[in-house]
Amino acid sequence: MSSAASMTNQRLDIARRFLVMPNNEQKWMGPAFENAALFHLQSAVLGLLQEVKQAYHLSSEIGLLEMHQNAKSQNISIPVINELMELNANTNSWFSHMQNTYEVSLKCQPNFYNAKHDNLIVASVDDRSTYLTYLNSLTELILRFREESSEY
Repeated sequence: MSSAASMTNQRLDIARRFLVMPNNEQKWMGPAFENAALFHLQSAVLGLLQEVKQAYHLSSEIGLLEMHQNAKSQNISIPVINELMELNANTNSWFSHMQNTYEVSLKCQPNFYNAKHDNLIVASVDDRSTYLTYLNSLTELILRFREESSEY
């Protein structure tokens, strides 16, 4: 049986592989690979939350808000949960954008999220590089959480 950290790592690795997969012959598959990567990134977020739940012995469901409320009710401050809550509340953060992009993709609303961008620089960036930013930011957050957890 794999540990929660191992499962999270697998999800990040699969997302990375999907983002580097398309070659010249498979260009037409690019959007499918990007969507697959996005779903694995969201799964990695859930894997991180599972790691946090185990590390802090929380009893809530695996969900950011639920875990934040559970920790608060136990007077526990969990830095990674607090950071994710702040990122989620900031509509310009990578995490908020990733969550919105995931929701749009899940509901099969193509281009809806990109059309809402007021910032033309952000809107002109291709999805692959945006997803790589999500992947790198999420990986960094997970590694920081693990490093902080191992210190205690």
